Amino acid sequence: MDRILEYINKLKEVEVEGIEPTTGVFPLKNVLRQDEIKPSLGIKEVMEMAIVKENNQFKVPKIIE
Repeated sequence: MDRILEYINKLKEVEVEGIEPTTGVFPLKNVLRQDEIKPSLGIKEVMEMAIVKENNQFKVPKIIE
């Protein structure tokens, strides 16, 4: 804990007058794509991929007792 407090005191000595606050050194850029409406699979195609199914639903093992 002493080392942390020592470091904080050392940071207090740094001259920051006139320096703009920032959250990061690189400009932020959104890397997500735009939403696009696309056709989805029908229930028949989806259910053909299911390992275990029952009444047009995926059947999975019970995990909560």
